[in-house]
Amino acid sequence: MGWHRRIKILEILIKNYVIMKNVVFVTKLFTFALCMVIMFGSCGAVNKAKLKIELAVESSKLPMEIGNGLTLTSIALNDDGEIVEYNIECNNEEIFSKLKQIREVSQEYMKYRFFNNHNKSLKIKDILDYEVGIRVIYNYGGLKTTIKVPYREFKELSEEDLEEEDLEEHFLKLIVKRYNKMCPNKMCPAGLGGGVSMHLVSISGDYVVYSYLIDEDEGSIENIRKNTNLTREIMLCEAFSKIKFEELRVIYKCNKNLAYKWLGNHTLEKCIITVSNSEIRKICNF
Repeated sequence: MGWHRRIKILEILIKNYVIMKNVVFVTKLFTFALCMVIMFGSCGAVNKAKLKIELAVESSKLPMEIGNGLTLTSIALNDDGEIVEYNIECNNEEIFSKLKQIREVSQEYMKYRFFNNHNKSLKIKDILDYEVGIRVIYNYGGLKTTIKVPYREFKELSEEDLEEEDLEEHFLKLIVKRYNKMCPNKMCPAGLGGGVSMHLVSISGDYVVYSYLIDEDEGSIENIRKNTNLTREIMLCEAFSKIKFEELRVIYKCNKNLAYKWLGNHTLEKCIITVSNSEIRKICNF
């Protein structure tokens, strides 16, 4: 029996885990799977089989909403064993259109996101050990757009011997650049009501500034000003989402503070809410 067929059998067993939701079962499954592959497969096959099993277990926890109308639906090693594929469903036409337009910066963003270990399902050590690249596939109503980072690019980056501080600072710049390619965009955090658009993200001195534009025909800057503490809590709750939390980690590691800036589109009145680096560390328990 070839190792590809054995892995198919293991995938069926893992699907049973999804139904059973049993930790003991999945532990036994890992033991059985590794023994099965080690007994019958080559070293290369063992590595790929181990990775495929790990990814199948991660995929069993899905679907997972990741914000802005995006839902991660599956993670899997492709048939040739060279690419880890992430399938993401998009239910927002505007976001999907923007994603198609910014593939180049998104590719660089994804490379550093994985390389800096800001992705929990696949660490850079795994990428280098298993010699795999990554492909992110966004799906919207039968349409697809793809971002791919081959293993070669991860290997080349690993050979540059960059300091962690340099890697994090470069990743922070990519986060800002990617946001600004997406703006202006309706990315209003939950609880703030309609008429709010993310206008700009910038690095200003010791601050990373998220700027929002308020349509004063629908809302008022005065409401933000009167409810500063509530708005601050809402913004931080939104920042604690699975993806944004990693942004906070990068901001903290780069020794930056956080600022939310609100601007009225007619009056041009503004309100700024700040979170210090030490507060980020305390709140996030870094």
